[in-house]
Amino acid sequence: MFIIILSGYLFGYWCRCHHTQIITIPNEFTVQQIVYRIPLEDRTDMDIEDRHNVHNMCLKRNAFNVLQNLRTTDQHHFTIETSFVAIHRLIEYSIDTDLDKLDRAEIALLSIEDMDATYTSCHLKEKELIRLIWERIRHPINEKVREQLEYNLIEQLADCKNGNRGLHCCEGRIMRLLQTLEGCDTQGIVNLRPMWAFKEEIANKIMSYRHQLLKKAPPLYATLDQKTELTPKDLALLSAFNQCLIQNLNKRFEIDYVSIGLLSPNELDDITKPYYESL
Repeated sequence: MFIIILSGYLFGYWCRCHHTQIITIPNEFTVQQIVYRIPLEDRTDMDIEDRHNVHNMCLKRNAFNVLQNLRTTDQHHFTIETSFVAIHRLIEYSIDTDLDKLDRAEIALLSIEDMDATYTSCHLKEKELIRLIWERIRHPINEKVREQLEYNLIEQLADCKNGNRGLHCCEGRIMRLLQTLEGCDTQGIVNLRPMWAFKEEIANKIMSYRHQLLKKAPPLYATLDQKTELTPKDLALLSAFNQCLIQNLNKRFEIDYVSIGLLSPNELDDITKPYYESL
């Protein structure tokens, strides 16, 4: 009995010493122009015409945050008219040998220019979005990656063309156009991820964090983690370890997801609860 109390006291002291400094886990989920696809079982009638996961509510929220960032960093060097002239010229003089892609990009740009649809989720005209993206491409901070960003813009404009039937829906076009900057913008202001991507990332972080915490904890806990038959004393020690782990994870996830508006507290709870219960 004395040993259990002493072990619990020592572990409690160790936790207090360690959970004031949160371990930073490298983000293993990096986005490099990834187009998210809808798993077959998750598709709805609204998604049938566009296999990209553009109607995901989590993506819509992230898109709203991205547009706020674009508005904040807007230097107003270009008007809508000058932006479109510059992009038409970019397509016309592109050295890309894929002429079909360039044709699709030009058709999409002309159609967007003609329609000027409204993205109702953010009360934003599509031509204004094009201007904001072009402003960001031409921002001095992106000078070193400008060529790649211009290439991305042509790629995403071409992808807005939906075969021979015209263009994808307004929301589908908005998500594609925002992906021009994703994984390439110097400040990383674009971060578009559907809910399944957050679940995968958080699951990886939980496992990585637990592994790091076991390495920092007294060796007793690593030994217990490998045992198949646990005594009541073992269970009590592991429970204390898991509570320390969960407390640190919650602090980390609050910083990484909730505080910057990527996930709501309820969404984060829904994702983490099954993992915490399995510890």
